[in-house]
Amino acid sequence: MKLKLFLLVSSLIAALVFAVQVGPTYASSADCYGAGTGYFTPLGSLDFSYTCAADQTVYFGVCDSGGVPNDDLFDVRANGLLVSYNYYVNSVHEYTVMSQFQASAGTNTAVMNSLNTTPYPPATYSYVVSSDPNDVPTYLSAVCGVDWKGIGPGPNVGCDSNINIFTTDTAPSDGTLEFHVLLGNEGSIGDEIQFASISVSAGEQLNNVTIPNVPSPRYMRLWWQPAGSSDWSLLTTQYWHGGGSLADEFGVSCNLSGPQPSYHTAFASAVPESEVCFDLINSCQ
Repeated sequence: MKLKLFLLVSSLIAALVFAVQVGPTYASSADCYGAGTGYFTPLGSLDFSYTCAADQTVYFGVCDSGGVPNDDLFDVRANGLLVSYNYYVNSVHEYTVMSQFQASAGTNTAVMNSLNTTPYPPATYSYVVSSDPNDVPTYLSAVCGVDWKGIGPGPNVGCDSNINIFTTDTAPSDGTLEFHVLLGNEGSIGDEIQFASISVSAGEQLNNVTIPNVPSPRYMRLWWQPAGSSDWSLLTTQYWHGGGSLADEFGVSCNLSGPQPSYHTAFASAVPESEVCFDLINSCQ
């Protein structure tokens, strides 16, 4: 009986390992692309490599992809920097934090670490790296299981931050500035709300004007309306979508241990609302 039980358990483990290894496949033509699904000993580490044809901003993702949901935690580090990790909400829904890294042309190496000892070894993983950020959720959604709910902002969601505004020039007239916040990420374009309003006089330059308690991580925009006009214009900044970093997507991070990026802009950079792309979910391509 013990022998039969041993053979049965061994067969189940082998089946689990096989299922992890031969999971769904996905190919990408993006530079630096690499992905893998497999397993290793809990609390162990795994080095993986990816090759870039040129210096690139690359994006990372990792998840638990085994047959037992919500039991494995991982992180990925590139040159010692934390570039991705997974976490669970209410021990039910799994999310992945995606981050970016400046990779050099040639072969690069990252390391994935198992962060917990689970009751269902081995530690089953899937990872992906690519110069195209869309490759990360595309691959992970195919291999991470139904409990995987997408790219999340991190378990500290709900913190807030102060944002300081600077302009490199002066206002061409009296008018109003409105600071807007998107309540979700770039896919929640319908939830943009006015968070603060600033009256500006002609010839006034903004220098370290603070917008307090901005919810984060969030995407933000600063709009300008000259006095007597009904038209609004977007004052572009480093958060202008399409710049290739997470700051372009979210603007405000949830980094409680360090300062937030300030909002630097110019009245001369104003883009009429009619020319602003609101299709952020498709990256305004």
